[in-house]
Amino acid sequence: MAHQRILTEPEEKELWQGWAQHKDVEARRQLIEHYLPFAQILAAKLYAGRQVQQVDFHEYRQYAILGMIEAVDRFDVLRNISFKTYAGHRITGAVLNGIEKCCEKQQQITARASLRQERVASLKESEKKNSQDDLFAELADLAIGLALGYMLEDSGMYLNQEDHYTENFYDRHELSQIKQAVVRIVDMLPEQARCVIRYHYFQGLNFQEIAGLMMLTKGRISQIHRQALKALQEVYLNSEGLNLKL
Repeated sequence: MAHQRILTEPEEKELWQGWAQHKDVEARRQLIEHYLPFAQILAAKLYAGRQVQQVDFHEYRQYAILGMIEAVDRFDVLRNISFKTYAGHRITGAVLNGIEKCCEKQQQITARASLRQERVASLKESEKKNSQDDLFAELADLAIGLALGYMLEDSGMYLNQEDHYTENFYDRHELSQIKQAVVRIVDMLPEQARCVIRYHYFQGLNFQEIAGLMMLTKGRISQIHRQALKALQEVYLNSEGLNLKL
């Protein structure tokens, strides 16, 4: 691969003038290419000094390039400051903000996955059943329990990351009504069950944390959770006033 030719100072000045005064897109492209190595060097330095280990260099490099492009677009050539000084601050800010958002999103995904694993284990806890019909019934209860959990969890600590998927399969307004109906039914549960559902789905607490709050064992919280979802299912399906179907 041929090496990129380094621009001379007069050539770079001419490109800046072309972009600033005439919005010459070719001049912009050449400036971006010229400063790509600078952005990558800053990305490498920030990556070397990272404290968050789970984000790879590709993310740092991507945010650095985006920050550099934004710097090219916003740089004022009339100001008495070098582009590298100006861009350095913007690139660093873009990387740090991007990584922070990336980590927050990953934390939400990890937390959601952990809670879902916990509730699946709770719903699977039951006496051993031998017949095939009992097995199918148990699988149906699990599926319905997970569906109710999905409807409840968006009322709690998470931003709804999945709306753009549901729009492809459901009428968004109808799905929203179903979720609201399920949330209303929570108030009809007995006190302990209502507390467990609210803590787990609305506040995002795991079973161990709920056990500490309610001074019960984690196993007992798991049991109450399973019974609460079963009661939610029965109330939901038997409520003529709601006139809704799962």
